[in-house]
Amino acid sequence: MNKQLDRLFQELSQGKRCEYCGRPAECIHHLIEKSRSEYLRYDVKNACPVCIECHNKIHAGKIKPFISDYLRMYENTSLKSWLLERGITLKEYEQEKIKELKGILNGKH
Repeated sequence: MNKQLDRLFQELSQGKRCEYCGRPAECIHHLIEKSRSEYLRYDVKNACPVCIECHNKIHAGKIKPFISDYLRMYENTSLKSWLLERGITLKEYEQEKIKELKGILNGKH
């Protein structure tokens, strides 16, 4: 998808602590995998700051993250159908997400 959005999404881990062990976070884990929901790919509610060690444990099944009802509701949502329902383009969606993530990173959200 959008490389700028991918970069901004990962920047959400900066200055955060790992949700599981408390060490400095090194990346953002998608609670609902990107492959299971294009719609949740850039949703901050789907972001979990983690250290690399805990990230590897999550993917190995040694840590089971909590998945909220909100995330379960949109788990299999197609971004294309979501855009069509709202009558917006992919470009408009991406611009809005860039603005949202920049706002969060700049402490305005």
